[in-house]
Amino acid sequence: MLHYKKTLQRISTTTNPMPLSATLRKAGVTYAQYLCVASRTLRASLKTELQTPVVMARSNTDAYYTKYEKGSPIADPAPLQTSRD
Repeated sequence: MLHYKKTLQRISTTTNPMPLSATLRKAGVTYAQYLCVASRTLRASLKTELQTPVVMARSNTDAYYTKYEKGSPIADPAPLQTSRD
């Protein structure tokens, strides 16, 4: 009977893996970072004829910020400067 219980425990842990959120947390990756890596990998694995400039440009992201003072914008939106790895 004890052997049967251990077998069931082993099966239940292998058929019910850790949820994705727990796995990402353990790896130190946010969901947004995970999606970025997955989409970049997918685009890179496409056949050459499908790697059109339009498809490859989807991985480019722009972010802007606006300075506010007393509830009103004091400057036009400016692009964020980030370091690329």
